[in-house]
Amino acid sequence: MQVSAYKTKLREECLILLRSLLKILDKLGVGSGGRYSEDPQVKKRFLEEGCPDWSYLYKTKPDTSNMHAVMNKNKLLEKNTYPEQLKDSLGACKMAEELIDSIPAKTSDGIQKGFGIKDQFTLEEILLVFPLQLENLSEALFGEKGDQLMRKAENGDREAMLKLIQLDKNLIHEEWSAKELRKAQLSGDDEYLKKLGKAISVDPLNPKKPYPKLRCFLVKGWDWGLNNLTTNEIFEYVKDLGLYGSDDPASLDSKGVRSFLDYNFTNYRQAEL
Repeated sequence: MQVSAYKTKLREECLILLRSLLKILDKLGVGSGGRYSEDPQVKKRFLEEGCPDWSYLYKTKPDTSNMHAVMNKNKLLEKNTYPEQLKDSLGACKMAEELIDSIPAKTSDGIQKGFGIKDQFTLEEILLVFPLQLENLSEALFGEKGDQLMRKAENGDREAMLKLIQLDKNLIHEEWSAKELRKAQLSGDDEYLKKLGKAISVDPLNPKKPYPKLRCFLVKGWDWGLNNLTTNEIFEYVKDLGLYGSDDPASLDSKGVRSFLDYNFTNYRQAEL
């Protein structure tokens, strides 16, 4: 049987990273139809700690030392994984994939259950899921990285604000958002208030834009090695992964995926269709 071209052209690290990315998207529940919801234990802790704001996690590097200690203590990594794997990129990718595999996926109602060591993580570590969600979805949905949108929002860009709030409702109370909300209320700017209400109601895990997982895969994977593939090879890859259902590579154009790629990657290399 002939081996697909993308399997021979992509480095093993790239294949593992892309596979891990799709696993993360599945764990988050992207495209699942269910809204984000944590298990009752986490909700109880959240209430007991006064419903803390987690928006600062976007601006400071969180301390993950406790997280690493918990992972090692509970032997989340398989017995054949050793610290020396971290000496090279391939080993690090394999270790990361093992860790991702250990996290249960969300149920149909969006609740994540069965992660038996949640009580040993700090609440801050658990709430890291929101910055992770923004990091993985921002480029795919809007063609911009989360930190780029954050800088624009802080400088008064209303469109950037609405995009960020769509991805994380908690950001609505940030000063840059509260300021624009006050201005809109005092000036009777109903149009902005309606847009804000829409941003709050939109579910980022199930956006109206088509193929959110495919878009994440293409955007995040571009610099990991997808830029070395032809259009047909990328099409074959996403078909094999079940990310795209058409049998016609040209249909990527009609679905807006190609135009999205062209917008983000000026050097996108097109093959003969």
